[in-house]
Amino acid sequence: MSKCQCNPDVFQIKTKAEDFFHSLPEGHVIYTLMTEHFKIREFIDELEQIITKLMPLESINDHRELLTRLEFLARHISSTRRHYIREEITLIQRLEILGIRDPAIEIRQQHDVMSVEKQRMSNLIHQFYVTPFTDFKDSLRDVSLQLITDLRNHIDIEDTVLYPQLIENIKSEEEWAEIKAECDRIGYNCFTPFKN
Repeated sequence: MSKCQCNPDVFQIKTKAEDFFHSLPEGHVIYTLMTEHFKIREFIDELEQIITKLMPLESINDHRELLTRLEFLARHISSTRRHYIREEITLIQRLEILGIRDPAIEIRQQHDVMSVEKQRMSNLIHQFYVTPFTDFKDSLRDVSLQLITDLRNHIDIEDTVLYPQLIENIKSEEEWAEIKAECDRIGYNCFTPFKN
């Protein structure tokens, strides 16, 4: 299997927390998570564009490249499980130990909901060949647009609330080194920069 060639250019990262992001050292756990968020945003922006292109079509026969991109995007959007696990095991648990439950509980619940949405989207795309095209488009639009909305809101909460809260409450360089080692053991996504 070839290595995925979809790493983001971190110098183009645009986020509500841009100043916060750029204050972090490259390779910091939070810097890496926010860089992954940038790539996830790119994926969902493209997914939204493809859905817009699909809706007026009567057939996909002359637009097979859209289905190929949908499969690629679904695979990459669905592969973010390790991102969630790293957040929950290495970061959210630490906040909970410190007695900080908000937004930790909400983040975990969102991870659960979005995991189901991602699975629904992937299943739908894999059933393309056995589903009438109109039904496929309508179902894909409904499932994907909900996931896109949820992911955008989720990323905003993490970037502007959760991550700054972590930096504010975890001051020890030794603890951040331990968190980084735990993240390394859990593993990364194919689009994660600085994973070595």
